[in-house]
Amino acid sequence: RISARRFASSEEGEALAVLEGILWDKKRRIPKVYIETDVEAIVTFCRTGGAAISCTSKAILQDCLALFSSFVNIDICYVPRSANIVAHALASRTVGNNYNWSWRAVSNTIISDTNMRIKEHDSPPTIIPTSPIDFDHTPSYCEENVYMLCKKLMKNGVANEDGSDLFVVFISNENNQIPLWHQKSSARADGLVLWDYHLICIQRKKEENTVQVWDLDSNLPLPSPLKQYVSEAIRPSFQLYSGYQRLFRVVHAPVFLCHFASDRRHMKDSDGTWIAQPPPYEPIVAEDGDVHNLNEYIKFSTAEVLNVENDTVDCDFSEKMGVVVREGQFEDFFNRLPC
Repeated sequence: RISARRFASSEEGEALAVLEGILWDKKRRIPKVYIETDVEAIVTFCRTGGAAISCTSKAILQDCLALFSSFVNIDICYVPRSANIVAHALASRTVGNNYNWSWRAVSNTIISDTNMRIKEHDSPPTIIPTSPIDFDHTPSYCEENVYMLCKKLMKNGVANEDGSDLFVVFISNENNQIPLWHQKSSARADGLVLWDYHLICIQRKKEENTVQVWDLDSNLPLPSPLKQYVSEAIRPSFQLYSGYQRLFRVVHAPVFLCHFASDRRHMKDSDGTWIAQPPPYEPIVAEDGDVHNLNEYIKFSTAEVLNVENDTVDCDFSEKMGVVVREGQFEDFFNRLPC
């Protein structure tokens, strides 16, 4: 999207940026949107309908509010400008000037709120070797892809027949914004994608002392050693803005296969049109008859986080929702499993 604007104030410019971002997302039928702004009054107005703002900004934001119903989920929050030096540099040049702006789907950088530096990664993607197993994969349906993956690994003897060596991992956070690298859908050389959530399967073979990751959306080897996947796809050493810090919900595969359900409602827009074409098979129904509980699995809270250093890692995993660990303890979690 290209536009030329003359802003009377930085507040008006920010309001217009919010509106154009929402319109951009609506046009592309993006179901979940998370907006960050350094103007607290804009956040207050969008959340309460009232704030001390100019008439022009108010009119713009009223248009924004009218569009909120177009999304499955949309949220706006305040982030101090000091946490985003790029936004600060752009905003400081907008008042009283005409500029042409290009809105891009994926930024070439991720901002660190630790040292305020812009960091880039341009490592070439790794090509997946040909797999002897033909896996079912439908773009944008990672939860169902992993469900079918577990079933196939069990059926083909790659995993234990009961799936006891498999774990399903939901990756997200409270903001539903998490970066992952080496993703096939990325147009970047390093494969960076900002997902609302993502699923992978981890296989832990105690007798072989190996932990491997199955990610059908990654261009890393399939499967990849956990250490390699963490290093190249998760990149915990990369200093991220705090809103992008990832959490991991680990669910034992036998429990997941028993309880998970999705009727794919999250993949339809407000008028019932598919955002992405669904898999050809029928929606997954849980053994207890539940038809949709995906939202329970991808809703994260830091209050759920397990302290891997102090807590005993229970290999029983009988809990439907599994356990949640931080990214700094994710790899260690599987090394500590007693079973």
